[in-house]
Amino acid sequence: MAAQINAVLDDEHTAKLAYIQQQTQESEIETIKHAIAFYYQYLQEQKRDPAFLLKRSGFIGCGDGDPNLSTNYKATLKTILDKKHDHR
Repeated sequence: MAAQINAVLDDEHTAKLAYIQQQTQESEIETIKHAIAFYYQYLQEQKRDPAFLLKRSGFIGCGDGDPNLSTNYKATLKTILDKKHDHR
């Protein structure tokens, strides 16, 4: 099944298309086919990679805190609990 595409590009995308064609020596249709293939592959990969989805969502790296918490969490927790339960 073939699809016919008739598109009007703005100046920015026209310039980008011309640049890609100049660099690759491809026709417009070949360039568009490659763009579709790259975008399709990108979407397929992100579906399979949970880490990619988390990074893209902004969840990874959104927290802040002590970078050494994994090694000194007991002392940090003790300090917090001591402050919370200080009955002076």
